[in-house]
Amino acid sequence: MNRKRLILAALVGLLILSLIYAFWTAPRQEKAPPRVESQRPAAKKPAAGKKALPAAERLHLGLLSQAPQPFPGASRDIFRFNGGGRSGAGSYTHLTLPTKRIGDSVGGGV
Repeated sequence: MNRKRLILAALVGLLILSLIYAFWTAPRQEKAPPRVESQRPAAKKPAAGKKALPAAERLHLGLLSQAPQPFPGASRDIFRFNGGGRSGAGSYTHLTLPTKRIGDSVGGGV
């Protein structure tokens, strides 16, 4: 009986030591130091040699008056949903289940 108690005490001591080690090596949460607020750089001004274009030259409003043209590739069936390509693609109605069992083949079965 003493031997069992000695093993139990050793295992409890090992458990306590492992808990202390886990607590000792666990990372601690720290506070970050306060940030120093700095001045943000001002918005960039256009260079002296480059002047901004007037709005009439930047906007191409003539493009809005054109009639919309459909995209020519929109009618392509790239995934062959409409049955194009291979014959019988997507249709499995021609498949039938086998009527013979594996053991019923010629030459006897198991």
